[in-house]
Amino acid sequence: MPTVIHCGRLIDGAQMEPTLNATVIIEDGRITYAGPRAGASWAESAEVIDLPNSTVMPGLIDVHVHITADGGLSSRNSVLGGSPESFTDSALKGYANALQSMRFGYTTLRDLHSPGYADVALRNSIRSKRLVGPTMVICGQGLCITGGHMDKLRYAQHVTAAGRVGVCDTPDGFRQAVRQHVKMGVDFIKINSDVGSMIDPEAPYRQEMSFEEMKAACDEAHKFGMHVAAHTAGGPSVEEAILAGVNTIEHGHWLTDRAIDLMLEYNAYYVPTLIVNTKNFDYDQETFGVSDASWRWLQLAYDAKWGSLERALKAGVKIAAGSDAGFLVNHGENAQELEEMVKGGFTPMQAIHTATSTAAELLSLQNEIGTLSPGKKADIAIVDGDPLADITILQKAEKITHVFKGGRCVKSPTIAVETVAMA
Repeated sequence: MPTVIHCGRLIDGAQMEPTLNATVIIEDGRITYAGPRAGASWAESAEVIDLPNSTVMPGLIDVHVHITADGGLSSRNSVLGGSPESFTDSALKGYANALQSMRFGYTTLRDLHSPGYADVALRNSIRSKRLVGPTMVICGQGLCITGGHMDKLRYAQHVTAAGRVGVCDTPDGFRQAVRQHVKMGVDFIKINSDVGSMIDPEAPYRQEMSFEEMKAACDEAHKFGMHVAAHTAGGPSVEEAILAGVNTIEHGHWLTDRAIDLMLEYNAYYVPTLIVNTKNFDYDQETFGVSDASWRWLQLAYDAKWGSLERALKAGVKIAAGSDAGFLVNHGENAQELEEMVKGGFTPMQAIHTATSTAAELLSLQNEIGTLSPGKKADIAIVDGDPLADITILQKAEKITHVFKGGRCVKSPTIAVETVAMA
């Protein structure tokens, strides 16, 4: 039976202006019409939802989450591979976190590291329809050098902890790790090319992977049709990462002008993860538990990110919204990233596009999701109010009145997300 949704305004994810007094029609899990109500027609048997004060928009996409970590201060070690919990516990926690994001209208999530391939299990359960949840795009374990960004935790020499982080050295080591990830069924590859450095305030970034290691990982991933995301801090290392073939620059606090030019030349995306830098200062230094040098670095990174964002936006770099939810940021707080985008110079509509059409393009899913147009999957969020007038409305679960996933209503005033979790 078709579903017809009448609304006060339609944000389709493509146009820069909303359509007022609009209608969206869903049939067999797909959108068959999205536009002015005057141009719509539907069968008498259709279910009609009339929401004259609401906004219908594409289901939101967060392209940088850590699905098996909960957020808050305690999340820092778990994201970096130090959690003592089992991988099965991680997968179950990841599903609870995925449902929390879906309550806020997020219907697609890209996971940037899960130990033990827990995100593979989660994605497979949702994809096979054993569970109902957001579409998951996953990388398994992040790859880094010995002692690198995701391999900081130290154990006694007689203790080993396998399967939490992909630790590699040499180009052949990274090439082999990519092949192993492909074997395990990941969707893309994450590397840790460079990191923040507290040694010199004038150069607060440090390259970890060699160019040859980055290129080996990228070449192997691209051979299998996968994109590569790179954890970065900034400086010339970002330039090397793009030249090596990295497709998305994550964080990128200190973008050089050349890095921005290279992103344009090589069609690389920028995922600035703004909110996580702001979240650092929800705590004082003592509560955060960091040294004076680390605290200074956090302040420098926060200040630098705004300048990088402004220059990337002005240059026309493709920018997608990623909240880093799971690392300090709680799942369900994803839309705070859009508020940060607006603070950084985006219009509310531009900010929404970073979490809809641009994010879908980054994932190579633009033919399926990201905009509301005929033929695409009916992933839809309905908002009680106007996010173009107040972008923060997307942070309020009670204002996200309806969520559709593949045409199925998974949240409404009478349907709770947890009641549809089992397919």
